[in-house]
Amino acid sequence: GINAEYMGILFQHRIEKMDRKKDKKDEKHSSKHKKRIKSRSQSRSRSRNRSRSRSNENQERKPRPVDVFCDMASVTSKQIDKPKEEKKKKEEPNFEPSGILAAERNTVNDVVLKFTQPLDAQMPYCFWRIYCYKGETELPFLEMHKQTCYLFGRDRKVADIPIDHVSCSGQHAVWQYRELSWKDEETGEIDSDVIPYILDLESKNGTFLNGVKLEPARYYEIKDKGLIKFGLSTRDYVV
Repeated sequence: GINAEYMGILFQHRIEKMDRKKDKKDEKHSSKHKKRIKSRSQSRSRSRNRSRSRSNENQERKPRPVDVFCDMASVTSKQIDKPKEEKKKKEEPNFEPSGILAAERNTVNDVVLKFTQPLDAQMPYCFWRIYCYKGETELPFLEMHKQTCYLFGRDRKVADIPIDHVSCSGQHAVWQYRELSWKDEETGEIDSDVIPYILDLESKNGTFLNGVKLEPARYYEIKDKGLIKFGLSTRDYVV
């Protein structure tokens, strides 16, 4: 009887130990589960806070719809205007005469002449001469029938007849032969003649024919015994 009672006490004691162990395991398991739940909740809250902060930052960064439209308009306008500006900067082909070729053709000794001979320029039929006088002294005469034109001026690179007076220009005036044609009323035939003309090349002090100052860039007919003077020079040129 004693052994049975002792065995029953030991059995109960073991059962109690087992229950205690189970309770401890359950407590540990529940504590671990609670910790996991807490960590998960904390991580979720952190992720939520991060997402909220990011959304707030994005909201701060994102402009209003009107600003977005303005920015897009400015970008598109810049993108559209840039090629226009580039097109404006590009030079378009110009087929108009630049005058360079004419200047090269009308150049003598690297000096561009102030005049071009007309289409009716012609060699003279007569032997024209100019008699030069300086006061009462007679100078050598000039033969004026070997060329279609003669340039008077101080620039000896291009002047056919140099005039060295200070008041005269580098290219002062030109003696030009031009062919003039007309119809004879009696016979009906066309006749022609080569006539000398004087042309002032916009000189500083002018050109004078028979005491009258000539208008620049205009042809004046020279007749026999005509008197020509250049600028303030005292020399007389008698045809």
